[in-house]
Amino acid sequence: MDGISMWVGTWNVGARDGEWEAPPVEGQYELADFIDASCDILLLTLQEHMTNFIYALVSGLLELITPSKFSRLELPQSQVGGLGDGAFLQPKYTSIACWVRRDLLARGVIQLLRTAIVPLGMAFGSKGAAGVALRVGRARVAFIGCHLPASSNQARKEALDFILRRSGWLLEGHSEPIGTGAAHVVLAGDLNFRLRPDLQPPQAVALLKDGHASSLLAWDEGKDEMRRGGLLVGYEEASMGPDFFPTYKKKENRRPFDMRRPDWMAAEYTVVHTLQWYKGGGKEWRLPAFCDRVLFKQAPRSGSQLGAVASSYRAIYTTPPKPTHRLLNMSDHSAVCCSLALRNQNAPHRSTSIQCLSSPALPAPSPPASETFWPSLAALGLRMPFEQTVPSAPALPPLPSSMSPAGGGGGVWVGSSSPPGSHEDS
Repeated sequence: MDGISMWVGTWNVGARDGEWEAPPVEGQYELADFIDASCDILLLTLQEHMTNFIYALVSGLLELITPSKFSRLELPQSQVGGLGDGAFLQPKYTSIACWVRRDLLARGVIQLLRTAIVPLGMAFGSKGAAGVALRVGRARVAFIGCHLPASSNQARKEALDFILRRSGWLLEGHSEPIGTGAAHVVLAGDLNFRLRPDLQPPQAVALLKDGHASSLLAWDEGKDEMRRGGLLVGYEEASMGPDFFPTYKKKENRRPFDMRRPDWMAAEYTVVHTLQWYKGGGKEWRLPAFCDRVLFKQAPRSGSQLGAVASSYRAIYTTPPKPTHRLLNMSDHSAVCCSLALRNQNAPHRSTSIQCLSSPALPAPSPPASETFWPSLAALGLRMPFEQTVPSAPALPPLPSSMSPAGGGGGVWVGSSSPPGSHEDS
């Protein structure tokens, strides 16, 4: 097989999915602009959703346009729940779902290895991560759907460090961050990357209003983190085209995007945000930001190559004359997607379709002490330790020398958020 294609999507629903009252077929029609059903594997991570309605729409859409092509994998651990803004009486969730071509499952080309959840704790509600590890041919790929804190850049870094280390233990069976082992990693979700505060709000608004959205990336926290190395050393991101606009903070239930209108900026974004009464009230600047992202990291010496499909990295919005997207426009976040291709390194390279971005060689971050605490949580009176030394996880099964038949993955540990005998809670 020349390669395996993967579509990865992320959307922060903003706890609005319970308000959809139109017929399901209308939602499926809209999602057809978002999902690439020509791929072999479909991964979707949602944040702040309150029901499984969106996932049900996706399954219905796939059965409509590609009958009997996909099966949704049963993931024993797939969501982190908690209360928060817009969800005081019932929880909202960060979760992940996966659909795979049935013929590839039957032939054993793609196999489920492990699933995991990494909650950040009650203070952070539904924020955290849900992950799934797949064997894809002779390679391993770990997908992590993530929602990081919005409070500060420091809180985001600490949460991301915690998630990457826990995911390394739960999905790969070692105490190092995920991505240092044998698996390729795809990290997607509401990573809450903001624009640095040295960018003045009027300057940011002017750049965006004039259509220079890509210029804002010079102040983007995520790009800074990838350039400096640190937690995101080795991670790559496909190129954002000129029509990849900031994904947050959008107007809820907004009208179709139309830059021809002089008031398009005010109709699309909430730039001055009114705080909830329980957060002190008042108003604050809320600069548009590229919060929702798809990043990936190639495993060293894996024998395979993971790259982004050119021009597939999109922030979804609608433009006239398309009908109003009531589903995809109801949240204050844009949905984001990217298609990836996994190929054997011996396979012919198609430079016109695969975009592999090289990363500079940077030293790995120093390991922490055996027990560290998140300083940003100390102000809340919380102590959230991360033990670097953990019991040995069960050995992963060896890579096959050839494609095994369906059901040939006997003995693979699937679904438990921590392996037998572990004393840690996920």
